Amino acid sequence: MHIHHFMLRQIPEVIRSRILGGYLVEAFSQDKDQVVLGFGAKNDELWLRVACGSPLPHIWPTDQYAKAKRNVIDLF
Repeated sequence: MHIHHFMLRQIPEVIRSRILGGYLVEAFSQDKDQVVLGFGAKNDELWLRVACGSPLPHIWPTDQYAKAKRNVIDLF
């Protein structure tokens, strides 16, 4: 299971170190109760998937994310 103390402690550190000094590039939604935020920094990008609909809400950082061509709502 990915929701436990060790992971919950590590995720904010990864996010902080990767987007510090960066900017929000893109925000969109393609699934119900989920938003994807794309951040860009010096030669680096970070995608955050934020899901609120499941019994356990989560924020999950990834290095790359494939945006669908259909059923996408651009938020920013």
